[in-house]
Amino acid sequence: ARQHNVSQIIVGKPGPRRWTARFKKSPVDWLVRHSGDIDVHMVRAEAAEPAAPPPPAPKPWAQYGAALAVAGAVTAVGLAAEPATGYWAVALIYLFATILTSIHLRRGPTLLLAAASAFLWNFLFIPPRFTFSIREVRDVMMFGMYFVAALVIGHLTSRLHEREEAERRGVERATALYRLSRALASAREPAEALAVAVRQIRETFGAECCLFVRDEAGRFSGEAHPAGTLPLSPKEESVAAWVFQHGQPAGRFTDTLPDSEALHLPLLSGGATEGVLAVRLPGETPPAIQRRELLEAFAAQIAVTIEKDRLAQAGRKAQIAAQSDRLQRALFDTISHELKTPLAALAAALEQADDTPAAREIRTAAARLAQVINNLLDMTRLDSGMLRPNLEWTDPGELLMEALERVEEQTRTHRVS
Repeated sequence: ARQHNVSQIIVGKPGPRRWTARFKKSPVDWLVRHSGDIDVHMVRAEAAEPAAPPPPAPKPWAQYGAALAVAGAVTAVGLAAEPATGYWAVALIYLFATILTSIHLRRGPTLLLAAASAFLWNFLFIPPRFTFSIREVRDVMMFGMYFVAALVIGHLTSRLHEREEAERRGVERATALYRLSRALASAREPAEALAVAVRQIRETFGAECCLFVRDEAGRFSGEAHPAGTLPLSPKEESVAAWVFQHGQPAGRFTDTLPDSEALHLPLLSGGATEGVLAVRLPGETPPAIQRRELLEAFAAQIAVTIEKDRLAQAGRKAQIAAQSDRLQRALFDTISHELKTPLAALAAALEQADDTPAAREIRTAAARLAQVINNLLDMTRLDSGMLRPNLEWTDPGELLMEALERVEEQTRTHRVS
């Protein structure tokens, strides 16, 4: 902020902190202490977006019930084994069961299992039995260490589950983008590629969509692409035009024109807006952050595909224009040479003919044709770079006299000013 001469910093207001977070330093407090002359503003979040739909998992109460059932089963095993192993070995059995069960349970059920196991071990096995009092110091140490071990195990297990969910969402995102990229790459025509994109959006998000692609002049066409499956009203088309002009999302689930039926995303590629993607998502709640990011990634991929097709068409047009230009030059060169040969024979024959009006007319026409052929040859030389101008100082009057001499036959019956 200091490097860019920023005068104000706006950050989100921290939400409710857990009791474990009270022992950590707050980044907001650090920012306020070190901001100096920079103003720091905190704003609250308007509404938290719901998390991504989790994978099928047991209900919380089912996990708590399973934790209590495991505690009861281990207690029965401990009562049967305690006469032969002693009550300390029963504590190890409880701890071992807690470790194994924590792999499949969340943090809360794991802590419940640990607490229930500790109290059951204290009540049923530690002397004096059937009381919660502990006389031996070693038993107190064992009881405390048991709680610490269970807390650490529950925390690590919870982080492991969160990492698994994050990896699962990442794999789903990568898989969806891979399917879209592969489908777009296999499309032969631009219309086919956009139809594939619409189908992928419908399969991935369960949503109908509409596409607007810019015209050849780079303007908003206002006509929906035939590949789209979502009919839009004139109001929605005006929202799409606004998105195309400003290059920002608008419509449903946004702060700009939120009363719209569809979410409109700009198709941006290389700093230019290639079109607009209008999507009508199912449900009334805003999409999760992960799904919103995946939808924006789909829009970016579609924009790249449209830009690639547009550049390919421009390249083909430039190639056709270059080939046409080369053909035109070759045609001029061929015609000029093919006409110059018989024209020279005609001029030689006219020199031996009598001076009659018809002969003079033929000589004039032959001279004009020779001039046209020479101009064509000069154009060919200029285009090829073979003919270069040699600049010299000259009198404008001489240029005029030479020009008049060249058109003397054509201007004989005219007055030249």
